[in-house]
Amino acid sequence: MGEVSTEDRERSASHANRLRNDPGFILAVEAAKEQIMKEITQTQLVDTAAREALYYEHRALDRVVSRLKSLATVPVKSTAYRSVA
Repeated sequence: MGEVSTEDRERSASHANRLRNDPGFILAVEAAKEQIMKEITQTQLVDTAAREALYYEHRALDRVVSRLKSLATVPVKSTAYRSVA
């Protein structure tokens, strides 16, 4: 993809900031993580496939939140910014 305009970067940063600070989003992520941890503790120790899948779900949530944080803090004056699909 080509260069992303400053206006597009600012718009993306603004949307990401709103979302990551939205109380509903925060509650949803926290509730999902708590549910995943609860499920992990309820699985049998020998059920490594289920435990591993739940671990990856938890990590995926962390990655989404991390990406939002990254998008929200993109330097506006950066000319090297490119969209990563």
